[in-house]
Amino acid sequence: MNRKLLLTGVLLAAVLAAAFYQLRTPYTQGNKTGLFNEVSSQQLLDHIRDLKSPVVLVNFWASWCEPCKQEFPELLSLREKFAAKGLKVVFVSIDDPKDAQTAEAFLREQHVDFPTFFKGSNSLEFVTQIYPKWEGALPTSLLFGPDLKILDSWEGETTLPEFEAHVTRFLGGS
Repeated sequence: MNRKLLLTGVLLAAVLAAAFYQLRTPYTQGNKTGLFNEVSSQQLLDHIRDLKSPVVLVNFWASWCEPCKQEFPELLSLREKFAAKGLKVVFVSIDDPKDAQTAEAFLREQHVDFPTFFKGSNSLEFVTQIYPKWEGALPTSLLFGPDLKILDSWEGETTLPEFEAHVTRFLGGS
């Protein structure tokens, strides 16, 4: 009898934990894969804060942007290289909803296996709500500190050594 009660308690705890997680993550809006989720500017900022990382690199990109696609492997290498120091990388596509499948297919081709985001039906004002100095260029990268302060920002295609130079200023050497 005690064993049955214990198993019921464990099952109930698992169900409650899953329900709490769903309530705690409003920036995911029912995407079946969990890979590519529509997000508002406030939800994105909440996600960055919730990562509790010393440095979060947010990269705005689009599936139709060749420089964005060119630097993707560099960003994934950077993420791997600096993960132990606490770096988190967040990809945000500014693709329109009609291009969401193309963008998600690109993420799969790049073997992205962590949640990423897209502006969905939000206007491009979505980006300027987060980064008011945005001039419209893609890709655009922002480094956030744990207090949501933008530590550094740059627009245009970036190489791995350039990414490393930006990140090491705030995380220390490689």
